[in-house]
Amino acid sequence: MRLLPFSLSTHRFGASKAPSRFLRLFYASIGLSLGACQSVCVMPNDLYQGLNELYPSNSNLSQINQSIGETEGIPKPVKKMKLVGPVDIDRLKEYGVEISPEPEANSRYVTLVFSDKTQAEGVLNEKRLAEPGSAILTRWIPAEKVAKSLAQRDSHQFSTKYGEKWAHPDFQNFKIQTCVGRMTAQGYQESFPYEVWSYCANPKTKKSLNKFHSRFFIDFKKIFFDPIYILLDAS
Repeated sequence: MRLLPFSLSTHRFGASKAPSRFLRLFYASIGLSLGACQSVCVMPNDLYQGLNELYPSNSNLSQINQSIGETEGIPKPVKKMKLVGPVDIDRLKEYGVEISPEPEANSRYVTLVFSDKTQAEGVLNEKRLAEPGSAILTRWIPAEKVAKSLAQRDSHQFSTKYGEKWAHPDFQNFKIQTCVGRMTAQGYQESFPYEVWSYCANPKTKKSLNKFHSRFFIDFKKIFFDPIYILLDAS
């Protein structure tokens, strides 16, 4: 029996014979899927177009360069900026990195290109004070600092020993540390300690979360596997 194409049209069956019940169920399922995505899916780089244009602008670069010499300012003059994507503020807070949230501040994960042609990745948090015309409070959190905070947290987990044995985290590799910082800042959720180090060391894995992904399934994975890793670590 030859199957009909998925796109069922009324003229093929006649208006009175169209599979209206099937179509109603089909459209209802689409509506439910889209509704679920709005609550559990992350879709970067669509709602933040204004920030994508603001951050690398000359006026903003001028503001950023005023933070040179401050405790959490940039280390040296910035010539231009490359945008990588949004950051997951809640995930950063979970790992011990707290930044000012929206709407009082804006945050992006960026690559800074300095005037000496060197580059650095990290989280750029810009807090605009309430007073009109006031300066912007700039906080620069390098990717290595984010990775260090995660490593500190991972070292105090129930399944730390298992994570060390399985992931073999390389804390000396600058490229891997930068990747760990980027993935963490963008919301990567580990299932066991040091998983992201293994992820970043594998040349076949994607190194950015600037894709459509569901946080629900990531968190579900953590809930499901955590008890298993705790048992393995204790054995």
